[in-house]
Amino acid sequence: MAIPTDGVHAVSGSWDQTIRVWNLDTGREVRLIKGREVRRRRAIKGTLDYHGSHWGAVTSVATAVGGNLVVAGYDDGALKVWDLRIHRTPRTLTRASPKSSEATVEAVALTQDGTFAIVNCRRDEGPTSRIEVWHIPSGKETMRFDVHATAVAPSPNGRLIVIGASRGPASGLIVIWDRIEDKAIRTLEGHTNRVTALAVSADQRRLISASEDHTVRLWDLQAGELLAVFTADSPILACAATPDCEILVAGDALGAVHFLHFDEVLSISKSADI
Repeated sequence: MAIPTDGVHAVSGSWDQTIRVWNLDTGREVRLIKGREVRRRRAIKGTLDYHGSHWGAVTSVATAVGGNLVVAGYDDGALKVWDLRIHRTPRTLTRASPKSSEATVEAVALTQDGTFAIVNCRRDEGPTSRIEVWHIPSGKETMRFDVHATAVAPSPNGRLIVIGASRGPASGLIVIWDRIEDKAIRTLEGHTNRVTALAVSADQRRLISASEDHTVRLWDLQAGELLAVFTADSPILACAATPDCEILVAGDALGAVHFLHFDEVLSISKSADI
C-alpha cells in the first residue's frame, strides 16, 4: 500500500493480481489495474485491462510524482513500472542475470522524485534477502547487497535506506543504512515480530513501522525515540503515510483497513522540540 505526496489517494496491490487507486476522503475505489495482461485493450470507468502474460500476485506497490508513477513487485520476481498519466503497457525492469529473478519481491519503495526504487527480494534458496537499488529513468539496477530484510523504505532524498531486519531467529529490528557511506548508522528496537512495512516522512524526521506483532509505531527518526503505538487485533501487513506522517493507512491480516491520525502526537513532539 502507498500514499502519493498529494495526500488525496492511496494505491494498493493484492494477491488477486490487481492494483487499485483509492480516494482517501471517500474511501472509494477510483481506478483499477488488472495485472494479468500485457497489451492495453481499452479504458472503461478508470479500469486498465491488459492481455497476454501471467505476472503473479502483487506483493508490493510504491508511488511517486504525485501518484502518477507506480512501481509494483510480484511474487514471481517481476518489477513493473506504470505512468498513470498515459494508458500504456507497463515497463518491465530486467535484471542482468535471469537467475537473479528467482526471488519474491517483498517490498518496493520510491524516492520522492521517483528517480530511484529500493527493492527487497527474498531469494528462494534460503532465508537471506537482497536489497536492490534501481534507477527508474534508465531502468538499470545500480547497486545491491545481501541482508536479512523483511521491509524497506528510502528517505525522500534517497540517501538513507530504512530496513526491517532480523537478528538471528528474532525479528523486529529496524536498521537505518546510509547508502553513500555504505554502513548502518542507527538501529531501532521495539517490535517483537517481523516488520512488514516502513514509511519515512518528507522532512526525514519521522518513521512509521508496521509489524506482525499487531502494532504500528511512530518514531522520531533523528533521536531514535518511540512516539506512539497503535495496536490492532491481528498482524499488520501493510501501511502507508501522508508526507508529514500525520495520517496513516494500515491493512491487517483480517482484511481491516485502519485510518490513523497521529497529528496530536506530532504537535506535542514539535512543541517539545522548540
